[in-house]
Amino acid sequence: MRSCEDAFSEMTDEILILAIVMILGAVIFVVVFGVVPQIPKGAYITADVSLKQMPGYSAIAIRHRGGDVLNFSGSTETSFPVSIYVDTPGGSFRAVPGPAIGEFRPGNTVYLYHTGTGYNLVSSLIGVAALPQLSEDLRVRIVDPVSGLMILEWKSPKFGTTATKTVVPISTVSTTITTTLTKNVTPTATVTTFAPVTTSIPSGPVISVSWSPPGLGTISPPGVTPGTVVVPDGASQTFTFTPKSMKSVLSISLDGSPVSFGGSVGQTTTYTLSNVHGAHTLTATFG
Repeated sequence: MRSCEDAFSEMTDEILILAIVMILGAVIFVVVFGVVPQIPKGAYITADVSLKQMPGYSAIAIRHRGGDVLNFSGSTETSFPVSIYVDTPGGSFRAVPGPAIGEFRPGNTVYLYHTGTGYNLVSSLIGVAALPQLSEDLRVRIVDPVSGLMILEWKSPKFGTTATKTVVPISTVSTTITTTLTKNVTPTATVTTFAPVTTSIPSGPVISVSWSPPGLGTISPPGVTPGTVVVPDGASQTFTFTPKSMKSVLSISLDGSPVSFGGSVGQTTTYTLSNVHGAHTLTATFG
């Protein structure tokens, strides 16, 4: 005859087995019916990047060695949408893909060439109207336009060798003071005359500069606090974005449109606004 302890032990075993079966059933239900949200997959590639010397100009060649299929004109069921940026001492430029660029698959090669105002992206250099590079101080970034994450980064051997000088407009005040002393024997009088003060204040387009969140970086000019910068009409102005320690420049926007997705942790980034003829708004995000 079984004791009460044996009966209680068997009941406990049956309860444990039933609980395990219910847990396994719940896991299978979640996997089969997709209750758990799927984490979007990010693109990944390996590539060879180099400067290709052509008659009268040089182009940037990018050879897809392996990884995911990319698309420069939007996503498809078989490819990931990406954008390419070329960073130069004169500013950051988003490459414009040619109409026949197609998908970027392993084994394919694409080329970036300078047009004088920016960069174009093509699958062949035959018949292109390219201009010489203004500098070989270059960086190429392939960026996910949705998340802003950098998929690939390449720097030329001369990247970072060009010194950038930041010019800060300074108000100039010219003061002329004329003093005339007239002395008579009787009575004695002193007469002092002051000429008007002439002040020269620079005029031109105003650039409003701001950044967020506060305390994670600075933009010069204007300096440590947001403000405005006056630029002579038709001139250029370079801005330097300096993140705090262990922080980075996430993005830079001009008049609400992204012009750069920043750099790596601790990296100082510059952006030049050329041929300024009107008011602009420049914003940056640090993180």
